[in-house]
Amino acid sequence: MVQRDMRSPLARAIGLGSAGAGVGPWWAERVSTVALVPLTLWFAASIIAHVGSDYAAFIAWMRSPLAATSMILLLIELFHHTALGLQVVIEDYVHSRAIFAWEMALRSGCFTLAVAGIVATLHIAFARCSKRCQCQCTGMCNRLGRSKQPHRSKMDTGANFAR
Repeated sequence: MVQRDMRSPLARAIGLGSAGAGVGPWWAERVSTVALVPLTLWFAASIIAHVGSDYAAFIAWMRSPLAATSMILLLIELFHHTALGLQVVIEDYVHSRAIFAWEMALRSGCFTLAVAGIVATLHIAFARCSKRCQCQCTGMCNRLGRSKQPHRSKMDTGANFAR
């Protein structure tokens, strides 16, 4: 005798799929998108504001605490969002046993690039100036106590442009 399943279609479907298993990464991607909007607008506005300025002005701007902190937050959020998005692509389109290797390479790459950007930002923000400094940082260095004597850069003397 054939036994019939008396359960409803919903009762048969419960426990068969991953309805709810991907909600955490999905929300994390949306939250990182919302966090990236003001940081990206700040970055774009800052770059546009420094279009005509020279290297020294840009370095002086990057040494300000607000700019350095915002840049670090942008790098963290940008690479976190990139890792989340690319992980979804790998999970959807890589159908082999190498999926774990791809995900580890993705996470390692995003982490390495984020750390490199953060280290570069911190190096600019906290670097000590010397007489060999290539920027005109007399005002900024004197205010922050990084240099005892003001100095002029090669850009001030016009040595780079004399032909």
